[in-house]
Amino acid sequence: MSMRPRRCGTVLLCATYFAVTIGLNPMIADQRLRPHPGGTVGGDTIEATLRQFPSQAWSGRVRVLGVNTPEKKGATLAAARAAEAFTRAWLAEPGTPPLTIRACAFDSLSRLLGRVCRDWGECLDEALIRAGHGVAR
Repeated sequence: MSMRPRRCGTVLLCATYFAVTIGLNPMIADQRLRPHPGGTVGGDTIEATLRQFPSQAWSGRVRVLGVNTPEKKGATLAAARAAEAFTRAWLAEPGTPPLTIRACAFDSLSRLLGRVCRDWGECLDEALIRAGHGVAR
């Protein structure tokens, strides 16, 4: 089984799917969507508001593709809290430019699936794996 992170496909295809799903204009869907992080739900799930125009926005949970972090229950509770703290710190790092979410689809829990990356290419899934807080999926 390959340990490479799951990819969204082309950004244009994913952005178009995202735009149609939440009712944004698909003609401008190839633009990168900038999140305004609202918090963390777990190490691999964040809350965000995505705005394409001031009058068009989506708020909800984003499930980070490419990584799986421990669940907040039982024996993995401490590791899950550490992963969540790492994610919170990564999102709030001083001097960080706006992030980009390359979205693909929604999962069965109505979370947006996507890669969360900084403008220079560093992505949250890779940072979690490198820090030992998650495994590739």
